Amino acid sequence: MIYVNYGREEDFHWLKTEQNVDFEGSVVIARYGKIFRADKVTLAAKYGAKAAILYSDPYDSSSPTDNSSYPDSWWLPSTGVQRGTVKGVDGDPTTPMYPSLDSAFRVLPEESAYLPKIPVHSISYGDAANFLQRLGGEEVPEPWRGSIPGVTYRFGGEFPESDLKVKVHITTHNVRRKTYNVIGYIDGAVEPDRYVVSGNHRDAWVYGSVDPTSGTAAMIEVNALLPV
Repeated sequence: MIYVNYGREEDFHWLKTEQNVDFEGSVVIARYGKIFRADKVTLAAKYGAKAAILYSDPYDSSSPTDNSSYPDSWWLPSTGVQRGTVKGVDGDPTTPMYPSLDSAFRVLPEESAYLPKIPVHSISYGDAANFLQRLGGEEVPEPWRGSIPGVTYRFGGEFPESDLKVKVHITTHNVRRKTYNVIGYIDGAVEPDRYVVSGNHRDAWVYGSVDPTSGTAAMIEVNALLPV
């Protein structure tokens, strides 16, 4: 297992050129932040990794002034996991840049350029600590260090405990589902052939009280003020 900081191009390149790290066949672990999560996975595959693990480090997701977390504050606890898509395009990745209609031409999921080519899974920083505190290798430079309690951040590679192995087993499945939308029109009195579009996404990773429902509420209130 190899720690790759934020999993950016410059992180992988620096490890390969300055630390002589060989990613071929490895599992990489990266913290969320700086770039889109799908790009981290794409880069991991590009450099030869066989799987990627993502986690939210408290350095990036907790209070900068104290160690409080939920339920004592609203900061992410050690059991919290950030979820999100790792596909590289909006909409249906099997009909990239086109509406996902029944009549649309589709590429096979395994042939899509916008779906990850390697297994990937997100975990909490509490679980990440179990891996990170066992990594061998040299200590990482200061800008690469997170703030998980009790963890000395190292580059990794082989585990000092020679009997340790990492196996990534993913049981999720990609399935097609129909989605629905509500669309309303207010015809303009001037230049009615031109459009001003107001919208908000409706998908939610959990219950959606903050994302997306807060945005939907704001959109409805703004639209209610428009003259009809």
